[in-house]
Amino acid sequence: MGFNNRTDNFSDEFHAGFEFGYIPNQKWAASLKVYNITSLNNGGVFVSQNGLFSNNLEFLSIGPEVNYSLTDKFGLSVAVFGAFSGQNILASPSYNAGLFYKF
Repeated sequence: MGFNNRTDNFSDEFHAGFEFGYIPNQKWAASLKVYNITSLNNGGVFVSQNGLFSNNLEFLSIGPEVNYSLTDKFGLSVAVFGAFSGQNILASPSYNAGLFYKF
């Protein structure tokens, strides 16, 4: 959870995220991630033409992530996220792939 105190007439934001996971064995792990931004609507009404820097952004994003350990230290990660509700945002799905290293 967090609070984003913004300046220059942008609205402050409340951030919250949760992650629920399941590890069936040493190679696989799965999780469901939930992330939310809520605007306090205490700034100006500026809306960007490209949707990236608009004010009063709000969204609820939910998506699964799957991890596979290649070795004891390295592995692969894939995820897909979508905005299930939103205000002043671009709402296309986000596809992610990556490598991870266990310390």
